[in-house]
Amino acid sequence: MNEVVKEEYLYDNIEYLKWLINFTSKYPIFSDDYFLLFRNNNTEIDCNNAENLCLLYYEIAKYAKENNIKPFYIDDNIVYKIRVDNIGFLIGNLDGKGRIFFCNRVEVDNSLEFINFEDIIKSKNLTLRLMI
Repeated sequence: MNEVVKEEYLYDNIEYLKWLINFTSKYPIFSDDYFLLFRNNNTEIDCNNAENLCLLYYEIAKYAKENNIKPFYIDDNIVYKIRVDNIGFLIGNLDGKGRIFFCNRVEVDNSLEFINFEDIIKSKNLTLRLMI
Protein backbone atom coordinates (compact mmCIF):
# COMPACT_ATOMS: atom_id res chain seq x y z
CA MET A 1 0.00 0.00 0.00
CA ASN A 2 1.55 3.32 -0.98
CA GLU A 3 2.09 6.01 1.68
CA VAL A 4 -0.76 8.30 0.53
CA VAL A 5 -3.33 5.52 0.48
CA LYS A 6 -1.98 4.20 3.77
CA GLU A 7 -2.37 7.63 5.40
CA GLU A 8 -5.92 8.07 4.06
CA TYR A 9 -6.87 4.60 5.29
CA LEU A 10 -5.30 5.11 8.69
CA TYR A 11 -7.14 8.28 9.60
CA ASP A 12 -10.48 7.86 7.90
CA ASN A 13 -10.74 4.40 9.40
CA ILE A 14 -12.28 4.30 12.85
CA GLU A 15 -10.59 0.94 13.38
CA TYR A 16 -7.23 2.66 13.97
CA LEU A 17 -8.75 4.87 16.64
CA LYS A 18 -10.47 1.87 18.22
CA TRP A 19 -7.10 0.13 18.25
CA LEU A 20 -5.42 3.16 19.86
CA ILE A 21 -8.07 3.40 22.57
CA ASN A 22 -7.93 -0.34 23.28
CA PHE A 23 -4.15 -0.57 23.12
CA THR A 24 -3.57 2.40 25.42
CA SER A 25 -6.00 0.97 27.96
CA LYS A 26 -3.39 -1.80 28.41
CA TYR A 27 -0.27 0.25 27.62
CA PRO A 28 -1.00 3.92 28.44
CA ILE A 29 2.47 5.03 27.34
CA PHE A 30 4.27 3.65 24.30
CA SER A 31 6.67 4.67 21.58
CA ASP A 32 7.15 3.38 18.08
CA ASP A 33 10.79 2.41 18.65
CA TYR A 34 9.84 -0.21 21.25
CA PHE A 35 7.95 -2.10 18.56
CA LEU A 36 10.92 -1.95 16.21
CA LEU A 37 13.19 -3.42 18.88
CA PHE A 38 10.81 -5.99 20.40
CA ARG A 39 8.66 -7.00 17.45
CA ASN A 40 8.54 -10.68 18.48
CA ASN A 41 6.91 -9.87 21.85
CA ASN A 42 3.84 -8.25 20.24
CA THR A 43 1.18 -9.01 17.65
CA GLU A 44 1.74 -7.97 14.06
CA ILE A 45 -1.28 -5.64 14.20
CA ASP A 46 0.03 -3.90 17.33
CA CYS A 47 3.50 -3.54 15.82
CA ASN A 48 2.22 -2.15 12.51
CA ASN A 49 -0.19 0.27 14.16
CA ALA A 50 2.39 1.46 16.69
CA GLU A 51 4.91 2.00 13.89
CA ASN A 52 2.28 4.12 12.10
CA LEU A 53 2.03 6.51 15.03
CA CYS A 54 4.19 8.93 13.00
CA LEU A 55 1.38 9.22 10.43
CA LEU A 56 -1.06 10.19 13.17
CA TYR A 57 1.44 12.74 14.49
CA TYR A 58 1.94 14.31 11.04
CA GLU A 59 -1.81 14.46 10.41
CA ILE A 60 -2.36 16.24 13.73
CA ALA A 61 0.55 18.60 13.06
CA LYS A 62 -0.86 19.47 9.64
CA TYR A 63 -4.31 20.18 11.08
CA ALA A 64 -2.83 22.25 13.91
CA LYS A 65 -0.77 24.35 11.50
CA GLU A 66 -3.75 24.95 9.18
CA ASN A 67 -5.87 26.03 12.16
CA ASN A 68 -3.27 28.07 14.05
CA ILE A 69 -3.27 25.67 17.00
CA LYS A 70 -0.05 25.85 18.94
CA PRO A 71 1.54 22.65 20.22
CA PHE A 72 3.29 22.53 23.54
CA TYR A 73 6.87 21.53 24.16
CA ILE A 74 8.65 19.01 26.33
CA ASP A 75 12.42 19.65 26.24
CA ASP A 76 12.16 21.32 22.80
CA ASN A 77 10.11 18.43 21.40
CA ILE A 78 6.69 19.18 19.90
CA VAL A 79 3.68 17.51 21.54
CA TYR A 80 0.00 17.70 20.58
CA LYS A 81 -2.97 17.07 22.85
CA ILE A 82 -5.85 15.29 21.12
CA ARG A 83 -9.16 13.99 22.35
CA VAL A 84 -11.14 11.05 21.02
CA ASP A 85 -14.51 11.03 22.75
CA ASN A 86 -13.52 11.65 26.37
CA ILE A 87 -10.08 10.06 26.16
CA GLY A 88 -7.03 12.29 25.91
CA PHE A 89 -3.71 11.57 24.27
CA LEU A 90 -0.39 13.35 24.19
CA ILE A 91 1.25 12.53 20.88
CA GLY A 92 4.70 13.82 20.10
CA ASN A 93 8.17 13.09 18.92
CA LEU A 94 11.55 13.05 20.54
CA ASP A 95 14.47 14.10 18.39
CA GLY A 96 17.88 12.80 19.26
CA LYS A 97 20.01 10.49 17.17
CA GLY A 98 16.76 9.55 15.47
CA ARG A 99 13.13 10.51 15.69
CA ILE A 100 10.90 8.55 18.07
CA PHE A 101 7.14 9.03 18.19
CA PHE A 102 5.26 8.46 21.42
CA CYS A 103 1.72 8.35 22.73
CA ASN A 104 0.65 8.90 26.31
CA ARG A 105 -2.97 8.32 27.30
CA VAL A 106 -4.11 11.02 29.73
CA GLU A 107 -7.25 12.18 31.47
CA VAL A 108 -9.16 14.89 29.64
CA ASP A 109 -8.69 17.94 31.83
CA ASN A 110 -10.52 21.24 31.42
CA SER A 111 -7.29 23.10 32.13
CA LEU A 112 -5.70 21.66 28.97
CA GLU A 113 -6.86 22.42 25.46
CA PHE A 114 -7.26 19.28 23.41
CA ILE A 115 -7.73 19.03 19.66
CA ASN A 116 -10.91 17.08 19.00
CA PHE A 117 -9.94 14.33 16.58
CA GLU A 118 -13.42 14.43 15.03
CA ASP A 119 -12.58 17.97 13.86
CA ILE A 120 -9.51 16.64 12.06
CA ILE A 121 -11.59 14.02 10.25
CA LYS A 122 -14.29 16.57 9.37
CA SER A 123 -11.63 18.93 8.05
CA LYS A 124 -10.15 16.20 5.84
CA ASN A 125 -13.58 15.28 4.49
CA LEU A 126 -14.35 18.93 3.72
CA THR A 127 -11.00 19.35 1.96
CA LEU A 128 -11.61 16.23 -0.14
CA ARG A 129 -15.10 17.46 -1.11
CA LEU A 130 -13.73 20.89 -2.10
CA MET A 131 -11.11 19.25 -4.31
CA ILE A 132 -13.68 17.19 -6.26
